[in-house]
Amino acid sequence: MADGAPFGVLVGDNTGTVVYGNVSAVEHLVGPGRPVLGRAVSELVDGSHYTARAHPLADGCTAWYLDEPAVPPQGDLEYALCVADTLAGSLDLAQALGQVVTLAVPALGPWAAVSLVGDGPLRHVSLLKGGGPVDRTVGRRHVGPGTYAVIEAAARNTEEHPSGPILDDGTWLAALGATPEQADMLLADGPVCLWTVALRSGGLLVGILAVAMATASVNEPTTLAGLAHRAGAAIATAQAFEEGAALARALRTSLAPPPMPVTGGLLFGAAHRAAQEASEMGGDFYDVRPEPGGWSLTIGDVCGKGIEAAVLTGQVRQALLTASLVDTDPVARLRLLNQAMFEGGGRSYVTLVHAMVTPGPQGGAEVKVACGGHPVPFLRRRDGNVTEVVARGTLIGMLSEVRFQPASVALQPGDVIVFTTDGLSDARGPGGHLGMAALARCLADCEGMSPQSIADRLLQLSLEHLDGRAHDDMAVLAVQAVQTGTP
Repeated sequence: MADGAPFGVLVGDNTGTVVYGNVSAVEHLVGPGRPVLGRAVSELVDGSHYTARAHPLADGCTAWYLDEPAVPPQGDLEYALCVADTLAGSLDLAQALGQVVTLAVPALGPWAAVSLVGDGPLRHVSLLKGGGPVDRTVGRRHVGPGTYAVIEAAARNTEEHPSGPILDDGTWLAALGATPEQADMLLADGPVCLWTVALRSGGLLVGILAVAMATASVNEPTTLAGLAHRAGAAIATAQAFEEGAALARALRTSLAPPPMPVTGGLLFGAAHRAAQEASEMGGDFYDVRPEPGGWSLTIGDVCGKGIEAAVLTGQVRQALLTASLVDTDPVARLRLLNQAMFEGGGRSYVTLVHAMVTPGPQGGAEVKVACGGHPVPFLRRRDGNVTEVVARGTLIGMLSEVRFQPASVALQPGDVIVFTTDGLSDARGPGGHLGMAALARCLADCEGMSPQSIADRLLQLSLEHLDGRAHDDMAVLAVQAVQTGTP
């Protein structure tokens, strides 16, 4: 009764399995002569551009009436607008590739694929009508014979002159990303009519778009060219965003604050908060490195924020590491760092504190401190008394001659030395800047707290003072001497 209907009709049983499909439904969902019985209604409809209206039947089955495709017919202005709207702002590469083939199927034909070209493995995203996008990566060692010849031939086709129709027996289909199952279904009734077009952005080849079409009408290549023009730009944008994100991840990993060491005689704690919290990168940093007989500590603040500051941070850390191979004295190391930065152009600077900590045999430690234009450390004695470690010096990188006034302190078991950046003391809340005095008072109240808890508490104090306002990069580093051995 529904076989002659101009619209598609499916009937599903109480499990949602197709028990009947009229000619129109078969043609629109899977193609003439291909099976629909036994398949899930949701699988057929969700993998297409059709929507379905349910109508319960008396025997417990449900009739599904297919509405017009969500994607307008090819050649229509609405289709061009749909392409532009769908691909605009696609920054996820996998999503962009899936969108391209979904726009092509079934509006242009029953099958489409995008093949990305480059120096690495081949990546194909293909879609057969009635299914979902298939994303496959094929290593160069596993690429079939003749694949690159097909891709090179397809790459010569421009948006203005797509290649086709090619009556393909499966050679081009396989080379351009069709899975064996897709190829079998497409070739069930003989060779297919295949069109290919190179996807370009700014004149550079991005990939190949291939579409199997039922006919070779004049309008189809025109519509294919319009899709290819938008697709090339969208894919190139998504690739650039993905590469940038990968670079940011690698940079973030390389510049991530180091884990605190576990060692006898000393306890370490640290806290960090970037001004640009989304990137988790900034200009404040700290380092704890093992040295012969002890540990070197560094906390610093490079000029700038975000990724540029993070890159400079990496350069400063590397220069200090190199300086540590030349001299063990903190002041000498800061002089070498200043020389490297100044002779490199003197366009950037850093403030920092660099210290050498040498644990004693029965607990306690000696700390030698050199300061280059940075907030001085706090010393919290075991009894709660807090003082500043008065080490002064010129900021690093701007002047050819720098001066330093180092300091040395003896840590007794239970004493804590705390290094901060000015992001904490300069935190501006409703009542103005937090200030060093407030940090000292908070530190005095940290009775019985571990170095990690102290670092977290000072950072939290600054954030609370901000009361939700924007802030600079922040970092805290705390070291406590503990009792070891016997007198």
